[in-house]
Amino acid sequence: MLIDFPKEKEKVIEFFTKYIIAKKKQLSPSSSLIPRVKVFEGHKQLLIREDRTREETEFKLIKSEMRYNIKEIENIALANSMENMFKKLDEIARELASKEFKMVFDKIDEAVERVGNVVSAKGRPFTESFFETIEKIQIDFDENGKIIMPKIILNPKTAEEIKLRDKLREIETNPSYKMRFEEIIEKKWEEWRDRKSARRLVG
Repeated sequence: MLIDFPKEKEKVIEFFTKYIIAKKKQLSPSSSLIPRVKVFEGHKQLLIREDRTREETEFKLIKSEMRYNIKEIENIALANSMENMFKKLDEIARELASKEFKMVFDKIDEAVERVGNVVSAKGRPFTESFFETIEKIQIDFDENGKIIMPKIILNPKTAEEIKLRDKLREIETNPSYKMRFEEIIEKKWEEWRDRKSARRLVG
């Protein structure tokens, strides 16, 4: 007869899961920006946008594996075996983070291509592509009318190459750039106000 320890296995699985989730957030801090909703049944979801357009999406499985041979399990109490186990957990977290972000950005690429919101920055000044991007996207404001600026997600190497912080600071300090930015934000505020009024009328 094989001896089983179901409660202990549940605790181990719970520990592994929490560790991987925490490690994934550490490896990919931007993943915390992605909204998450638990779905307890079904195999797809229905998205209804503010303009009443609908889109059905099939759920996609993201997975990774960790394998141990019998010898490794026998020696699991040894310090080096524990170290190897955490290395494998780190590999799983890294792989899951990579797959998750690829799936998200593939979906974003698909969406912006479909509606024509693609902005090419190749061979253009950063400020021009930045302003064009801001003009194309929807921007919201809080209840006090303060802008909720969208997040810019870039590969750290790319951000360093284009000197992103310096470029954003230039937009804030250069009078002509600042004026153009404020004009765009004024327009976005009016669009937000109209959306808010429309929601109230529908409600």
